Amino acid sequence: GAVTPAKAQGRCGSCWTFSAMGPIEGAYALKTGKLKDFSEQQLLDCSWGFGNNGCRGGFSWRGLVWARKFGVTSSRTYGRYLAQEGYCHCAKTDKCDTVHFERVMTVPKYNQTALRRGLALYGPASIAINVNRKSLKFYSGGVYDDPQCPPNTNHGVVVVGYGVEEGQPYWIVKNSWGKFWGEQGFIRISRKKNQCGVVS
Repeated sequence: GAVTPAKAQGRCGSCWTFSAMGPIEGAYALKTGKLKDFSEQQLLDCSWGFGNNGCRGGFSWRGLVWARKFGVTSSRTYGRYLAQEGYCHCAKTDKCDTVHFERVMTVPKYNQTALRRGLALYGPASIAINVNRKSLKFYSGGVYDDPQCPPNTNHGVVVVGYGVEEGQPYWIVKNSWGKFWGEQGFIRISRKKNQCGVVS
């Protein structure tokens, strides 16, 4: 109940905005009991001064730093996602339904236990994975288990949970490639070692 449906970033290098907004949506849902769709477009338009580069890429942690300072607005109020950079509005103003939060929690790298505990206590987390493997790009379902998927990361996503299927432990990861990729936009990645860099 703390995860919105998967969205599509389109032909824009904005995965970092979706990776940043996922934990905010989750924390808001756990705090208020209401699931709200916050605006990735706002981060895309407004966080340039924090070292992000719009559709040319950015870092989710920088987006979260911006969001902590200025607050975030719902997609309904800010406007739909455009898959391109637009004009920044709703920042530094009370005219939008802006939500503020106090802090950003971090989890130690390479620590699966800490990440599982963080998910259980605080909800979805912003992470990055490696998406270079063709087997991942064409993933359609099941537990993704590819020992050759490297741990160096290049794509922002949201880890939303974990589980076990037939003795195979996995992470549940929300991607930004639309609902027709994977399992309605999600992928279950094996928790063996550090496949695809989930805990990097």
